[in-house]
Amino acid sequence: MAKGNLLLGTAGNSVGDVVMYRREGAQVSRVRVRKIKNPKTDAQSLQRAAFSPVAKFYSPLAVVLERSFEGLSKMKSYNKFLKTNIDLARANGWLLPKGTGFFPLPYQLSKGTLEPVNCVQQRTFMKIFVGAAFTENTTLSTHALLSQAFVSAGYQNGDIVTLILGGMGAGVNSDWLANMHVGQFEIDTESAKTLAEVLPGWRLNFVADGGYIRQTAPIDETGFCACIVARFENDKWRRSTQFLQVDAEAIAMANSSEAQAAAIASYGKNAGDPNPLVYLDGNTLEG
Repeated sequence: MAKGNLLLGTAGNSVGDVVMYRREGAQVSRVRVRKIKNPKTDAQSLQRAAFSPVAKFYSPLAVVLERSFEGLSKMKSYNKFLKTNIDLARANGWLLPKGTGFFPLPYQLSKGTLEPVNCVQQRTFMKIFVGAAFTENTTLSTHALLSQAFVSAGYQNGDIVTLILGGMGAGVNSDWLANMHVGQFEIDTESAKTLAEVLPGWRLNFVADGGYIRQTAPIDETGFCACIVARFENDKWRRSTQFLQVDAEAIAMANSSEAQAAAIASYGKNAGDPNPLVYLDGNTLEG
C-alpha cells in the first residue's frame, strides 16, 4: 500500500506492481518484478566480477569520495564513479572473485577542473612532484612547509588536500584496509602546526627528493596512494582529476589470465559446486 501523497510527490511503497520512492528530491516510480531471473552467463559473470570490487572499494571511502566528480550531487557522483570504474575494470581486466573485500586497483577517484596532482607510488613510499621548491633532503616536518610544497606545485592557500595511503597486501584476500591511512589538511603557509597535528596518526614527515616530496613511510610497504586537491571557488567546489596509484604486483593479482578466469568462474553456474570442472571433458580425472 502506498503512503504519502501521490499528487504532491511524496508517495512511497507500492500500488500493485508500481513501486514509488523519492530520489534526488523528486518522486520516481518503477515496475516491481515479482520473478527475478539470475542469469549466470559468462558475460553476466564478467560484469559482476568487475562491478562488485568497485562497489566494495568505494564503501570504506564513501565519506572521502563524496561528490568527488565535480559538479554532481552525492548520488550522481557515486553513480558516475561506479560507471567510470566498471568500464575501466572491464577494459583492463581488473576482475576479482566473488567474496573478495576491499582491494585497491587504479580506479578514477575524482574528476574536475583543477590541475591533477603528480602523485607517484613506489613500493616503500609515496612521492608528490613540487618542482625545485626545496634543497635536496630538506625535511618537511611542519604544516607550513608541506603547504609551501603544494603552493610551489601550483595550488593555493585555502585549498583542501586529501591523502590516501595504504600498505601492500600479501594477496587478494589480505586485509588491505588494515594499513590504510586517510588524511586531510588545508593549505596554509602561515600555519604554526606540526604535521602530527594536521595529520594525526600518520607518524610521517616528507623529505625533498629530486623535485618531489617523498613521504617517509608509516608502514613497511606502500601498495597504493592518491592525492586529491579541492578548492571552493565562485560558490562551488572544484576538484583535481585523480586516479589511485597502485603497485604493479597488486594489479597483477587481478588482471592475470588465471585471476580473470577464476573471478568469472566464481560468479558462474558452477560457483560453489564441489568440483566446478566439466565432467564430460575429462577434467575431473587425476594423473
